[in-house]
Amino acid sequence: MPFQAPETHELGHNVRAGYFSQNRLDVLNAEHTVLVEAMEMRAHNPALTEQTARTLLGAFLFRKDDVHKKIGILKRRGEIPPRARRLLLAPPNLLLMDEPSTHLDIPSTDALIAALQAYPGTLIFISHDVYFIRALRQERAAHRTPAD
Repeated sequence: MPFQAPETHELGHNVRAGYFSQNRLDVLNAEHTVLVEAMEMRAHNPALTEQTARTLLGAFLFRKDDVHKKIGILKRRGEIPPRARRLLLAPPNLLLMDEPSTHLDIPSTDALIAALQAYPGTLIFISHDVYFIRALRQERAAHRTPAD
């Protein structure tokens, strides 16, 4: 069967979707610092200040001079992905995440979980990380296994 391009669908009135890819670091500039990547979100959130960005980065264990680390270094370490922080600086109201805890160390996974627990929008994620899934599950959450 030949490949067919997917149809385009409107998600709904005022839906702003954000996508967090499993290959998320490939779309970032390795020469940028964490703070520069964060501040680029002003295009989507004009009210974003450096102080707000630094506060969020601090929640992800980037304090003081840590915000000047280059993205290229983070690709080799298990720190919270810059793309996740960018999404939280200009949050969509629908967040789609593909394996968000892959390659994260435990403190970074916990920081991501805390941020997502406070996220007011709709969250849809795919994960094989049982710790991550259990931390985010809710009474009405849909959980599918391959047998479903």
